[in-house]
Amino acid sequence: MDGRLNPVWYKQFEPYIPLRVQIITSYDTLYVATSAGLYALNPNNGDEKWVYPTAMPLGDSPTVVDGVVYVGGLDRKLHAVDAFTGKALWQFTAENGFTMNPLVVNGMVYAGNRDGYFYAVHAGGVRRGQLAWKYKTGGPIDYSAAYKDNVVYFASNDSHAYALNAQTGALVWKSEKLPGAGFHAWWPVIYRDWVIFAGSTNYRPIIPPGIGTLYSARELADVYPNRKADPRGTPVGPVSQQPGDWVDKTCAIDMSQPTVTANGSTTAVTEYFESMPWRRTYFVLDRQTGKEYTTDFDRDGKPEYAPILWQGTHSGNRYPPLVGSDGVIYQANNYMSSPVIAGGMVTGWKIGSPYVSIVSADWKAVDEPYAYAGGGDRIYWNLVGDRGAGSIDISIPNPVFPPDLGQGPRFCSDAPRNTGREFTYFNYDLQNRIPGYYTRYTKPNAYSVFGGQNGVYGYHGEQNPPIPYQGRLYMHRSNAVIAFGPTTNPVVERPLAKTVQPPASVIPPPAFDQVKTRLEQEVERMVNAGHLRPGYFNSGQLIYD
Repeated sequence: MDGRLNPVWYKQFEPYIPLRVQIITSYDTLYVATSAGLYALNPNNGDEKWVYPTAMPLGDSPTVVDGVVYVGGLDRKLHAVDAFTGKALWQFTAENGFTMNPLVVNGMVYAGNRDGYFYAVHAGGVRRGQLAWKYKTGGPIDYSAAYKDNVVYFASNDSHAYALNAQTGALVWKSEKLPGAGFHAWWPVIYRDWVIFAGSTNYRPIIPPGIGTLYSARELADVYPNRKADPRGTPVGPVSQQPGDWVDKTCAIDMSQPTVTANGSTTAVTEYFESMPWRRTYFVLDRQTGKEYTTDFDRDGKPEYAPILWQGTHSGNRYPPLVGSDGVIYQANNYMSSPVIAGGMVTGWKIGSPYVSIVSADWKAVDEPYAYAGGGDRIYWNLVGDRGAGSIDISIPNPVFPPDLGQGPRFCSDAPRNTGREFTYFNYDLQNRIPGYYTRYTKPNAYSVFGGQNGVYGYHGEQNPPIPYQGRLYMHRSNAVIAFGPTTNPVVERPLAKTVQPPASVIPPPAFDQVKTRLEQEVERMVNAGHLRPGYFNSGQLIYD
């Protein structure tokens, strides 16, 4: 979708839509998972086609395959729903809630659960909704799965990645323990002979009297030691044009070499992770063996890892990569200095080399997470807090680096500037363009929460991307679904999507003694785990307590 887009219609929702939920498009329908069930919308005007109500919140985005919508919930159920009518087809019940989106392939539904099991359930036939097999891990599973060549891949909050035989559930491999605070959201991405897991940081947001938001501040200090003297936007490594699957004349950064400035030099990213491997948050594993990708560009005999720096909020998981139409793997990255917070945007990476491509002339602070999706030759992105959204055409090289940060644009390529390669659909002005769309939240562009000033669910953590579909772009921001398109007409407000009461729950509440026993078991597990990390934070949110 080229060209500038404007809001066409918007529809507020009464039930909460988790920020990690993506709008799923299929069969001329938008499918939206909420805290009160699944909603099917007409993409032309936002009218509700049907509602599948649930007694408890749905855990993540639905999956649509062969006329059936599959979605998991905190009611411990996997739900299979007719994609056209919203009629329940079958349900499967686990021990705990489902907080990931199901993988459906070859007549099987694969889903991890907070009970620590990874389940395979028959999708159809005489055994539909029945268990085929299950595999026990050492922690809750909030991570979705990927499939390739009869193997399913996923991660557990025991900090291991797993590969299982898709037919039998037999273990193919289990990774070494990966650093970070676990895997609380998203999915693995299979890229050629690799499977990539987007990880998390293993630092608390703040430990007074420390240096602030601990992980991003420490990475800033260690990678850009001269940040207060160097010009803002100094690249982390030398910039040149390097061959890759990306378009010719694309500028790239060598992440294995420092940038030398008048005030000293940056730290080579490969060297940074070599010396501090516990800081890595982007894991590239051999999909046949589970062994992590390493290199040794400086030939010192010590392993170097994927040259991808942190981009995300102060807890939770970074957003996963995507594979572009050019066959390049794209991911959020950090590659520009600043006195206060490093900057970056989406970059391509040539695996096996230290080079990442610079596809955007924009700057995004690394602690302001964004989500992105691919459509044709474009990458569509949403910035945290309803602050901005736009797209990048990866088939056209970007000659500008760094972006204009008050010093005028600079150029790293002789490619002509193309005003149609990047578009911004809104930039800190969505509340002006769609007055009142955000009434379920406090004011946007700040640290807003659902339910008003004293609400609970913030939106500075997990994000959802714009979804291109049938010539329009769909997203949900501040609990409203918004359609963008090539129009100059005034935006139309559609009727509120109200909560629909579900049938009486068939799951009886547990007895007091059951709850007591379960609580005792969980406390015992915590004590037996040994050292506990002090403090508390809500995964994926901006919380400083």
